[in-house]
Amino acid sequence: MFKYKELSEDVIYIAPLPTLQNVVIGLSGTNINSIDGLKGKVLGYLRGAKFSDVIDNDPDIYKYEIRDYFQGLGML
Repeated sequence: MFKYKELSEDVIYIAPLPTLQNVVIGLSGTNINSIDGLKGKVLGYLRGAKFSDVIDNDPDIYKYEIRDYFQGLGML
């Protein structure tokens, strides 16, 4: 599991996860090859998720908290 602050009282983390690649799904014709390609865009960010310090701390990448992946796909 990813570390979510909402789970901190209910979960005991025993080992870190290996590095994973994140997948960004965008509108047809959108080409995003790096984090810089996210600047000026709105990300549907899973509630409580933490995927990247770089993304989390970049004021030019806008985050919109979604409750689940289904909602995020519906927003496309």
